[in-house]
Amino acid sequence: MSYNVLADSQARSYRDELYRNVPEDLLWWPRRLRAILAEVRAVRPDILCMQECESFADVARSLKGDGYLGVHAPRAGGKKPQTPNPKPLNLNPKP
Repeated sequence: MSYNVLADSQARSYRDELYRNVPEDLLWWPRRLRAILAEVRAVRPDILCMQECESFADVARSLKGDGYLGVHAPRAGGKKPQTPNPKPLNLNPKP
C-alpha cells in the first residue's frame, strides 16, 4: 500500500491556497492520523509506504501493536542523503 499522508507542514503552509474549502478540523494531524491508521488496519497491507510522513514516530508507535516494522528514509531535499542505507527501527525489541 502506498499512501501520501500530506505533510502537516504542507497542509498548514498551503491552507489558504490549496485547502481553503477544507474544514480546519479535517486538516488537523491527530484526526488525519486516526483516519490513516483506520484505513491501514482495514486493508492490512504486507508492505506500507508513506510519503510526506513528517510524524514517523507517531505512525510507528501507533502501528507497533499491529506487527509493523518501520524504516524511516527522510526526504533529502535535493541534498545527498546523510545516511545512504537507512536502518530499520525495531518496534518489537526482544527483552
